Amino acid sequence: HAATPNSLITYTTSPDATDESGSAFTNTDEAALTQHVASLVRSARSAAGLTQHELAARMGSYLSVVSHIEDALHLPSVPMLHRIARATGQSMEISFSSEGNPRP
Repeated sequence: HAATPNSLITYTTSPDATDESGSAFTNTDEAALTQHVASLVRSARSAAGLTQHELAARMGSYLSVVSHIEDALHLPSVPMLHRIARATGQSMEISFSSEGNPRP
């Protein structure tokens, strides 16, 4: 499904699921999240009518940073996501929920 500029990033995992290292967040999960964030950023930039260069300038960043985020080569930090949201006229929301993840 295509991401819209107002899409929320939703990541669901069981709080008790771990891999061999004891980590609940696997490389596969991170790759999928990075792809999803890339799509959201690209959609938000396009909806704002900005080029990658214009977005970078509004953020006080570099074209290569925006390009790497949109190409899913880099998962941006929360502060960077906030800068992207502001630069594209979007708001940002982060939430945690226990729905669908019942504890024993």
